[in-house]
Amino acid sequence: MEQDVRATNTLNAATANAAVTLPVNGQSTVGLAFSGLTASGATVTFEQSNDGGTTWTGVNEVNAGTGVPTATRSTDGQTRVAVQGRTNLRIRVSTVGTGTITVASNISVREGLVTLASPLPPGANVIGFTSPPPSTAISTQRTTAIGTTGVLVSPVAADARRTVTNTSGIACEMMGSAAAYGTGYPLPAGGSFTFDASGRTTAALYVACASAGGTVAVLSY
Repeated sequence: MEQDVRATNTLNAATANAAVTLPVNGQSTVGLAFSGLTASGATVTFEQSNDGGTTWTGVNEVNAGTGVPTATRSTDGQTRVAVQGRTNLRIRVSTVGTGTITVASNISVREGLVTLASPLPPGANVIGFTSPPPSTAISTQRTTAIGTTGVLVSPVAADARRTVTNTSGIACEMMGSAAAYGTGYPLPAGGSFTFDASGRTTAALYVACASAGGTVAVLSY
């Protein structure tokens, strides 16, 4: 098995664009340890090349202590950079300071770093979202004579999941205010919508219908 490649290099913090350049030949992860960076007052930027060092673009490090990805660093400590598919990694002085920065590196064939290659697409779910605990009580309410302007069918609910059911034969819509029909989220005749643990709203709920005489039932739990 191919062994890790270890090295120690120094940077003159007072020289703009001074850089440590590391060749990457099929390895997966580069571990870095900085000393003297905090005292220097300088900032280094992480960059990668796919063409042997002709073209450079920014790349994020992942702080070994916090797991937070950043494009630059100005403090001592350890970090890692994913380098799959790249030919070189560069640590460059982007803001000058004073003194000497020591950069210890370990280039490894082993994959120990997972990062996102691109932003997550937009959606309703939120990473890290923790829903409030569900209410221990169950309650129902019914609203009748709903017309073409939004009617409040459920007030602000801080701690309850809710299911809204269109109990009429008229097409209706849910919305967040007393707006006109045609501007909300469809709630067809006989249809239901549930705000569950991951996607619920605590806001007040309004319903408007295509014509007068709509009815809805709201289950809170």
